[in-house]
Amino acid sequence: MPKISEMKDTAFDGRKTGYVPPKKLSISPKLKLQSKHVKSIDPITYEVVRHALWHVNEEHGATIQR
Repeated sequence: MPKISEMKDTAFDGRKTGYVPPKKLSISPKLKLQSKHVKSIDPITYEVVRHALWHVNEEHGATIQR
């Protein structure tokens, strides 16, 4: 099996071959990343988001098993 660094002509499109991120991520300077954030979050919102992410993960696992 070849190393990823040796697969220069392979298109990692997520269909035939999975996406493999580069070792160093390059982000265009034109892209403005969000840096503002809330220092605290209320417990209700935290639990809602936590459970939503948990269920997404469970559904993903069920889909893979099919």
